[in-house]
Amino acid sequence: MTMIQPTFRPSEPTGGGLPLALLGYGSRGPAVRELQEALARAGYNPGPIDGVFQGQTLEAVRAFQANRGLEVDGLVGTRTRTALEAALRGPAEPGAIDTRSTWQTGGNKNVMRNFGHRPVNGSFVHARPDGRLAWSDSQSLVNRDQWAAMGQFQRQTFLAQVPEAKQEAARAALEGGVASQVLRPVPKDPVTKPNQAPAPGSSADQQMRNMLDLSIARSIGKRPDGMCYMHVYSYIERSGYGNMPGTEVPWSHGSEARQFAEYANANLGKLGLRKLNLDNPYKAPPGAIVVVRAGTPGTAHPTAGDIAIATGRGWFANGGEMGYGGPGNFPPGNNLVLGIYVPA
Repeated sequence: MTMIQPTFRPSEPTGGGLPLALLGYGSRGPAVRELQEALARAGYNPGPIDGVFQGQTLEAVRAFQANRGLEVDGLVGTRTRTALEAALRGPAEPGAIDTRSTWQTGGNKNVMRNFGHRPVNGSFVHARPDGRLAWSDSQSLVNRDQWAAMGQFQRQTFLAQVPEAKQEAARAALEGGVASQVLRPVPKDPVTKPNQAPAPGSSADQQMRNMLDLSIARSIGKRPDGMCYMHVYSYIERSGYGNMPGTEVPWSHGSEARQFAEYANANLGKLGLRKLNLDNPYKAPPGAIVVVRAGTPGTAHPTAGDIAIATGRGWFANGGEMGYGGPGNFPPGNNLVLGIYVPA
């Protein structure tokens, strides 16, 4: 499939370290339960508070996004979280809060950003006993998303609230380095074999979960529109996949799906990807990037091939529900699969 290459930019940067999980249709667990409770408190009925992101929860999220002027995509990322937190805090006196969302761009970089927090005794932040920065009004920690959105001058101003001996540790904790207790060893991701998906609980595993939720939410119930490369690259940027956000695939490899595989196969380390030794896309782990060549069942363009995200549901997400005719079309040793990739 062909694409018109846009200028891709991360729409929800992570500032290093493990990205916040994107929640969408099909997500489960404590984070979804907390979301449902927050929606209910804000006056949006999410249905049963059961930790399962399904129909009523999806409609509640969309209604909230529409009322707050957000993109109505049914996905809960940094922007929607920030707006929901602000809604639960309630209205404030005029001028007391910065109403921009965490990742809203533009404006003067020398404007202090407080993300809805109010100063206490003239200061927005203070140093906790362990040296980490906390918001003065709520005692909650300044998080990595907020830190990454601040201008350099504001970071310096906030770090000045920390005793000089603890400033380096405080900065490291906010920039994805070691925790503020600098003597505590940082666990490494478990070593995986070449043909395995990332280990459960690793940062790469979380990136794949983000990718899976995002791609399904953007594709389920839709027909492919021929813009597979553009859709998948937008998922890559938003999910924090490998080293790819901020590491552009060059224009010379940006017009056809097959060119992604050509570039990735020669630049796996640069992109932060690992290529799995699989020749059947139906065996790809959910959240993996799959690239097949032209002539694969389901593709129509004479040269472009196709790129999509494996869902583990018998179809592949790339702006619609894509299929390649079933696993039987990929006998051992076939040459239809150009690459199946996961974060390194």
